[in-house]
Amino acid sequence: MTNRHFLLYQQRIQESSPFQNIDNSESSSCGFQDIASCLQQLYNALLFHLPSNKLNDEEKELICKNGLIHFTTEENATKIMENGFEGKISKMSFMESKMGKMTWFYIHNSNTDNNNFIHVRSKGKARHTYNTGVIVHCFNEDDFSKMRIRRGFGRDNAIIYISNKIVGHEMSVWHAEN
Repeated sequence: MTNRHFLLYQQRIQESSPFQNIDNSESSSCGFQDIASCLQQLYNALLFHLPSNKLNDEEKELICKNGLIHFTTEENATKIMENGFEGKISKMSFMESKMGKMTWFYIHNSNTDNNNFIHVRSKGKARHTYNTGVIVHCFNEDDFSKMRIRRGFGRDNAIIYISNKIVGHEMSVWHAEN
């Protein structure tokens, strides 16, 4: 997904929100702007952020063939290669936090990895330091049962793997294009 497509995606989210016509001007009643902003964030988090779909057969086949990629810093990639992935509880939304510890991935594809990398880096200060990724292979049906994907119109096909720890998989390091 290019930056232009990502901006169009964000615009569609805002336009499809039931909160788009709320008056957020400075002259709004006391605190209403904050409440409207919080409701907008909750709506977006629940409907647009949470990967909730099970993988279909085609996605499982692609993962078996290509693996998954997790973007991170070079320092964290080294730790992951030594110890595996440590799942973390999401702070994005209440619903995600109740899903337990998870790790975020994309289906590895040499044609789209760099675009996904740019997309992930655009999501915040901490992620802006990401400079590499870890590619993971050798998944089975038990692994697939712990995965959910964010798919559909305007979605980025991010995958979560719900688990405290992911170990015992073949892994390699990916470096971003300069």
